[in-house]
Amino acid sequence: MIPSGAPIERRGLLGHFAYDRDGYLHSTRLLGSVALAIAVLALGTFMAMWAAALGEPEVLGFWTVITFLAVKIPLLAVLWWLLVRHTEGPNAKRSPGEVARILHHLEESAVAGLHAPDADERIAFYAAEARHLASESEGDSRAWAEAAAERIERLSRRVVVMPSDGTGR
Repeated sequence: MIPSGAPIERRGLLGHFAYDRDGYLHSTRLLGSVALAIAVLALGTFMAMWAAALGEPEVLGFWTVITFLAVKIPLLAVLWWLLVRHTEGPNAKRSPGEVARILHHLEESAVAGLHAPDADERIAFYAAEARHLASESEGDSRAWAEAAAERIERLSRRVVVMPSDGTGR
């Protein structure tokens, strides 16, 4: 039996802020953060333009440094975090929750493709993907993947191809 929605362990303050326990993005939090960043950038730009209009180089320099330190460096840090977050090596281990989600998707896709003209090829592909996942997994995850591959292969006996003329005969 494949567990449904085992929680994903996230590390760090930004990971807890951006993702829920199941690994899905908190879109409202992220949209709010982007809106706040845009507001701060607009305020910084307005203040820099205002300082330039006053003609005082000290004020302009002050706002340029504040804008750089308070806005651009944190935004670059978030961008860097997003870029390096999914750097998985060739031997990266998948969590049991991730394996369960992949297997669930493979089985759903195989069932959904039962009536397609190329159903046998699809089922063979999904079964091969499940077997590949089993070869990369350990313990319970391996057993889940092997069982899923067998269930997907058993679907090939249930393939029913509908005529393409739409009559259903």
